[in-house]
Order: sequence, then structure tokens, then C-alpha cells
Amino acid sequence: MFALVWQEILLIALSVLIGMPIGCLLRRWFGGAKSADVVQDQDAMAAKAFQLAQETEAQLAAEDIAPAVETDGATAEAEPAISESTPVEIQTSEEVVAVADRVEEESAPAETLSEEDLAAEEEKMATALAALPKDASAEDKANLVGNRPSSLLDAPRNGSADDLKQIKGVGKVIEGKLNGLGIYHFDQIANLSRKEINWITTFLSFKGRIDREDWIGQARILSEGGETEFSKRAQKTKLYD
Repeated sequence: MFALVWQEILLIALSVLIGMPIGCLLRRWFGGAKSADVVQDQDAMAAKAFQLAQETEAQLAAEDIAPAVETDGATAEAEPAISESTPVEIQTSEEVVAVADRVEEESAPAETLSEEDLAAEEEKMATALAALPKDASAEDKANLVGNRPSSLLDAPRNGSADDLKQIKGVGKVIEGKLNGLGIYHFDQIANLSRKEINWITTFLSFKGRIDREDWIGQARILSEGGETEFSKRAQKTKLYD
């Protein structure tokens, strides 16, 4: 666009440069003699037109060279970037679906395991934990076999925790450990995934208790405002054993 404008200016300047002498001749032939002032003005205009034409030509010449240099430079810089780029590994749709299914399965609320399934799960965890050093921390062990619960809280919602002792198997001591971990409400227990259960049982040394005492099933009833036989008795007697 810039080049086109300058070309137009150059054409106009050249037209003026060529037209002025012709106009002078025609006026002398047909219009009689001109005064000295008029002739001087015409000469000055012709000189300006010639100067403008020269400047325009130089500007256009510089413009024609610059873009070529910039383009060449950009091309030279772009080519190594492309050739040195790391190949991107593209997953197939089947792989993406498989990963999504696995993530969904691991994060889905768990169902209470039967004794047989629980024994198999504990054996698998024990095999994995055997590879750790003897001085491995409880958190290292828990991270190896499970996932830290995503629902842990810094404090109970609205400043009021649920009475977790209404879950059979959760006494005052265990309630304190759960609170210390960040679990204050029934729904937090009700929505634990299998990986999160494995993490808690390993971190707090509750081997198998969550499944054997069916904390999940009890917590789901209580989180929906229901009651269990144990919770009814516990609320009435204040005995949680």
C-alpha cells in the first residue's frame, strides 16, 4: 500500500516536470510574452518537481530492498525453529478415552468391598509398600498406594462439623484423627474414591476398617439426613462403642 502511494506521487511529479516546459512553450507561442516573475515561478515549480521525483525514486528503491531483507531474515530464523522443534506425540481417540475412563473410575465414589475383594486389595497394597524403605514416612506410603482426598477442608463448613461418631467404628479418637486430616462431614466420607480410601487407611493405619465397618454406606445415609440403627442409639445414649 505504501509503495503504491509513492508510485502515484512519482507519476504526478514526473507529469509536472514534463508538463511545465511544454506549458511554457505553448503560452509563449499562443499567449505572448510572460513577465519575469511568472517565468521564475515556473522554474521554481519545475525544480521542486524534479527534487520530489528524485526523493520519491530513492524512497521506493529503499523500500523494495528492505522487505526482501526482512523476509529473508524471518525465513532464516523460522527454518531452524521448525527443524529443531520436538515432535509432538499425538494420542489416538482410543487412548484418550481409555485415560478418561481410568480417571473417572479412580475418582468415582467407592463401593464397600467384600471380604474377598478387600483381601485382594490389601495384598496388592502390601506388595507395593514392600518396595519402600523401612523408614518411609506414612505420607510416602499413602501416596504410593492411593490419592490424597480432594475434599479435605481447612475447617468445617459454616463452622460446624458433623458428629462423625454416629458412624459405627468411628470413636472419639478416630474422629479426632479424621478432623486433623481435614474430614469433618459425612458427605466427605460418603464420596471417597477407592484410591482415597487406600490413602486414608494407609496414612492413618486404618487397615481395612473403612470397608469392614462400612463407613461409606453409613456416611451416605447420614449425609442425606437419614439415620442408622447405630446412629439412633448413639444420639440417645451418647455411647459410640
